Amino acid sequence: MASPQRRVETLKKIIQASSIDFVCPICLKGFPRSDALYHHFRKQGDNTHAGLAKRTSKKQSNMEEFLTCYRQSVNTSIAVESIPLHSHCFKVDFVVENYGENIETPHRTLLRVIENSKIRFSCPQCLKGFPRSDVLYEHFRRTGDNVHDGLAMRRTDFDRFLSCYQEALRASIPSAQLPSSAKCFEYRFIVEHYGEGDENHQSI
Repeated sequence: MASPQRRVETLKKIIQASSIDFVCPICLKGFPRSDALYHHFRKQGDNTHAGLAKRTSKKQSNMEEFLTCYRQSVNTSIAVESIPLHSHCFKVDFVVENYGENIETPHRTLLRVIENSKIRFSCPQCLKGFPRSDVLYEHFRRTGDNVHDGLAMRRTDFDRFLSCYQEALRASIPSAQLPSSAKCFEYRFIVEHYGEGDENHQSI
């Protein structure tokens, strides 16, 4: 099983590979662009989301409302001078680092970002996340390199699949320990085992 530090690193890689750059600090849902995030703020209809959308305003009253809503959302009394300019305060790394004032661990916060972004499966080779297994297998087929091709062959060529799976996951997991069907690609299983081989090699 991968170390806690490695799991956090893998969760961050899954989020990055899935083109999630921004996150709503209220619901911890991820977005690829800031305009999509601000659209989310505006359509929710509650005062806190609306207050976060005022980050772009230059009016003092709006900035004060934003600051109140931001602190409430991240559940921390962060100083105004510590908040990055513009939409950078909604970047995944910054929100995760400051979320919950150390009550919430980065590991748990990252898990919530992934869950709320509807990621259920992850490619062990490139760590990109997917909502369904059929979309993941389509990714395997479209990518076209030997490892991705092998990952799609669990039913047709298990030996090749296992070799490619272990190479991609960087872990020598015995076939008997693999979950059935597409469950071996569930992101939680990937996070638990990704890079085990690297860590075992370093400990020798």
